[in-house]
Amino acid sequence: MVTSGLALMVASSGTMAYSYLSSVEDTQHELAVLADTIGANSTAALSFHDKDAAAELLNGFKANHAITSAILYTADGAAFASYSRDGTPGASPPQSATGTWREGGRIKIVRSIRLDRQSIGAIYLESDFEELAARLKRLGVFVAAILCGFVFLLRANVPVSAHHIRTDPGPGRDRQAGIPRKGLHCSRKKNGRR
Repeated sequence: MVTSGLALMVASSGTMAYSYLSSVEDTQHELAVLADTIGANSTAALSFHDKDAAAELLNGFKANHAITSAILYTADGAAFASYSRDGTPGASPPQSATGTWREGGRIKIVRSIRLDRQSIGAIYLESDFEELAARLKRLGVFVAAILCGFVFLLRANVPVSAHHIRTDPGPGRDRQAGIPRKGLHCSRKKNGRR
């Protein structure tokens, strides 16, 4: 039973580690798809220098609490429109970099925005790990509940200490069933005589 508990703990730890790593990968993928989608939808705003339309597009991130910052850039690298979850301007990423990276507990992505195979700008998105942390916390509570249930079952079925374990069922009793045996049983009295 103890071995099963240890196996359960190891399996639970592995499940949590896998869940974290796969969730980070999923978040990066979702962020890349989101950046590509917003980039494709912002080509008209960038082409016609419509800052209001670009700002409205980025303000749609209010519905996605994971996005902490979003910035649209023109082809020359100037900030065109921005969104920040807390209202403060986010730090600008290096314009020459495109790709995805993790920094300071956040996932950051820069994607080029193209129209007719020509770069007309870029989009920068930044996401935090709050949703991931909440998901892992729920998983941790679930695993802890399972382990507590296992410990409860273990304690209910196995004596706590060795002095509760009775190895000798007593004179004239069968060891396994605890029922009287037929035949002789040798036992000593306290003074050593029979």
